[in-house]
Amino acid sequence: MRKIRLVTIATLALTLAAANARPLDPHTIVVSGSAEIVASPDHATINIGVVTSDLVVAKALQANSVEMERVVAAIKALGIPETAMQTSEFSIKPLHPKTQNGYDEDEAKTLGYQVSNKLSISVTDLSKVADIIDASVEAGANSSNSISFEVKDRAAYGDKALAAAINNARHRAEVMANAEHLKVGRVISLTTEGANFQAGVGDLETVVVTGVRAPVLPGQITISANVMVTYAIE
Repeated sequence: MRKIRLVTIATLALTLAAANARPLDPHTIVVSGSAEIVASPDHATINIGVVTSDLVVAKALQANSVEMERVVAAIKALGIPETAMQTSEFSIKPLHPKTQNGYDEDEAKTLGYQVSNKLSISVTDLSKVADIIDASVEAGANSSNSISFEVKDRAAYGDKALAAAINNARHRAEVMANAEHLKVGRVISLTTEGANFQAGVGDLETVVVTGVRAPVLPGQITISANVMVTYAIE
């Protein structure tokens, strides 16, 4: 009986020794990092439209074409090349009266036809944005007027925001680790949502209605990034 007991004790000792020899999983800390940078816009996209209607679809189309030609000519007169313009949408649709409920359309009856032609203009000279809007409205643009400011090199700004977010995460991890007299080690995992661009966008419908020239302020574009990082703690 005594011999068997000795073997059992020896086996237990070897088991404990093997367990102590195994490397322990490193302690970790998970932190989030965020950053925002601002950039000045370097180009703008202006969206304008011409909408016409008539009892006869051919007349509505002809009127629309005439008005849009005037708009394009007015924009070209400002030194904007035709290559900077692009038709973004074109549609012809019948106009139906409302039903008695005031919401649905009575498709059995046709009051006329509506033609809509929308144009996008891209410019890098932001000083011409207000002139383009003003000239377009005076030439006949009467719908879908809006403007957006952006930066061309989005990837470079996105990279800067991500790098700043990772630095922010490292800083947070070190502050937390120092409070516990620990040291931040290598990165275990890193995830990100990518960079988010918040560009200035303005609705210019009031310019069409009032015919009054509105001031255009490009402002700044905010690029933000968020990351989640897991660090080893030494």
